[in-house]
Order: sequence, then C-alpha cells, then structure tokens
Amino acid sequence: MTSDNAVSYTDAVNKLKQLGIKDEKIYLIDLILLIEMIWADGQAQKSEVEILENYLEQHIANVNKRAGCKVLSLQDARKFVQPYIEKCPSDKTLKNLRELVAPVRLMVKNNKENKKLKEELLCVCMDIASIATTEYPYPSNGRFDENEKECFFNIQRALS
Repeated sequence: MTSDNAVSYTDAVNKLKQLGIKDEKIYLIDLILLIEMIWADGQAQKSEVEILENYLEQHIANVNKRAGCKVLSLQDARKFVQPYIEKCPSDKTLKNLRELVAPVRLMVKNNKENKKLKEELLCVCMDIASIATTEYPYPSNGRFDENEKECFFNIQRALS
C-alpha cells in the first residue's frame, strides 16, 4: 500500500490473484463496474446485459491494442462476465473489486488513454442505467432509480 492508503498496482494484482483473477484476466476487471451497474437496481435485465455484450468486443480490441498483441479474446471476456451475470455478486465483492479497477487499469502514465477508458466506462454505465426501468410510469427524475444513481457515483469516484 502507498502512504495515502491507495492500493498499488502490485497489491491490486495480488488481491485479484487471491480471488482467482490472474494473468491476462486482470485486464477484464473493469467489466466489473458494468456488472455492478447492471445489478444496481436488483435485476440483471436482458437489455442491460445486451449493452454489456455489445461493449465486450470494443473492450477486447482496446486491451489488445494497448498490449500490442492479442492477449484476450471475446470468448475470454464472455467467460469472465458470465458467473457475475448469472448470479448477483455480493455488495462486498463488488465494492472490493471496484476498488481494484483503477490501480490495475489506470496505471498507465498516459493520461489521455486513462481519460478515454474512464469516459468509455462511465458512458456504458449510463447506457445500462437508462436502458431499462423496473416500473412504469416513472417520475420525470426516475429514469435512473436511486440505487443506480448511487452506484454510478461510486463508480465515478473509484475511477477518479
């Protein structure tokens, strides 16, 4: 750990290994943020999962481009997210994994790349939150429910 209690890259990778996420799979950890957003309202709705599925191809292409070679496949990403889609992870699991995203995925010194990744993830989170509501009609400020709003801000803070 660093002196300001931030998790270092090495500590984050070690924690992920303890959770069974290792090797090239650590570069899929930011998908946890999207999974957290999917479950924020208590349901993994089909339309939300479709947004995640559509993002996977772009995500894999970006990871491979940053690495300069093919390190992950679309099948790897689908296999990674599947257990988290089939069963809602605990709040504690999601929080612990969320805190490991920035040290692993935003460790590159290139602020332009970091900014692009943050914006992509936040945009997909907004798409997920806004695609499906749990009840109709909803109030004019109710497109995102309170849990989704809280989740979005937690994710935003984790990426800061």
